[in-house]
Amino acid sequence: MAPGSEVANIVTIGDKQVPLPKGVWTLVRSEAKRQGNLGKIGSVFLVQETGESGFSAIYMRSNVEVSSCTGWKRWKSYCDRTDTHHNESDRNYGRESGMAMAGPVG
Repeated sequence: MAPGSEVANIVTIGDKQVPLPKGVWTLVRSEAKRQGNLGKIGSVFLVQETGESGFSAIYMRSNVEVSSCTGWKRWKSYCDRTDTHHNESDRNYGRESGMAMAGPVG
């Protein structure tokens, strides 16, 4: 998707579909890049105008391919945050699996 594209209901990162809060969201930026030997990571940054109060924003990152090293490192300081609407990790750390997380909104 190109910057300026509008999405509603879901956004896709790699082969993962992530549900969105109600309304239309505008894509500000998306990318998928390799970070060292961690495999390719996809990210999206979405905004939504909310009238007088300004805007809401969502930043999401997720793996888009399996790591070629010994698996995914789980960063406790990031993955155990409580200031997000949704934060999920699988139980298969250090194996050929990943995690999908959504960052803070608003």
